[in-house]
Amino acid sequence: MLYPNEKRAREVGAALGEPRLVWAFISADPQFHSVKTILEKMGFREGLLYIVGVSLVSYLLTTRGEEHWALAAEFSSRPYSQSLRKFVRESPSLARLREQRLRRLELYLSRAVPLLEPEIEKESIDLSRILASLSTAMEATPDSKTSAFAAKMALYTAVAGGRRFSGGDKVPIPVDYRVSLTTLTSGMLEGWTCQQDIRRLAQIIRSSLRTTIVRLWEAASKAAEKPPVLLDSVAWVSGLCIDENIERPAIIGECIARKVGVDSYLDRLSVLWGYLDRCNYSRP
Repeated sequence: MLYPNEKRAREVGAALGEPRLVWAFISADPQFHSVKTILEKMGFREGLLYIVGVSLVSYLLTTRGEEHWALAAEFSSRPYSQSLRKFVRESPSLARLREQRLRRLELYLSRAVPLLEPEIEKESIDLSRILASLSTAMEATPDSKTSAFAAKMALYTAVAGGRRFSGGDKVPIPVDYRVSLTTLTSGMLEGWTCQQDIRRLAQIIRSSLRTTIVRLWEAASKAAEKPPVLLDSVAWVSGLCIDENIERPAIIGECIARKVGVDSYLDRLSVLWGYLDRCNYSRP
């Protein structure tokens, strides 16, 4: 039986509260590099509308998220609506449920874009208003994974485009497989055993315990004094290294250091996989 450990969540947040650590992960995130490429090709307004549209169809991918966003950057060009339709029709990362995604895209273009356009003309992008507009237009709850993820990618767009942003504290962490896995390996969710398939467990709880996971990362966020959506950048990038090295936790830090270049922060980051040390996995 899994149970939440909010004390541990606060410990994780306190460890991740170093400002330079969070921004190092954003700068190293391949998704952020794809966002920068898209803005270079499309400009801020069209680029943001394209990026948010891509975010809303980014579920049940047939590739890793990094590859999916590299493809999105390749497909990007003006006008954004035409590029979005082409991307959803043709991208190999969206091979599953393509017709469903196309219907979702048309809902975004017809209902969400008119709500977003006044917001993106402002000097500061209000992420809470972006999230609220998407939730209304897409008939979703504010804590839905795709709406929260779209708000996160709007944050990346604001940073890459040199815009200020606000309202990040109102955006819940987008709960995907990597965030779910990190919630387990950090000990924010306890009750699992080393004999269980933790990867399979992470796949299950991303839906069944989504609300609990969101609440735990909110507790971590308060301790870090950083919005959950910023901590997501750390969890998501680190989550790949954790996933690849669950049976070899001693080299997770090396993997992260190679990807992000944060050697001096590895002691802090180790809270994200600290509970794997209880397991008697073979060492490299």
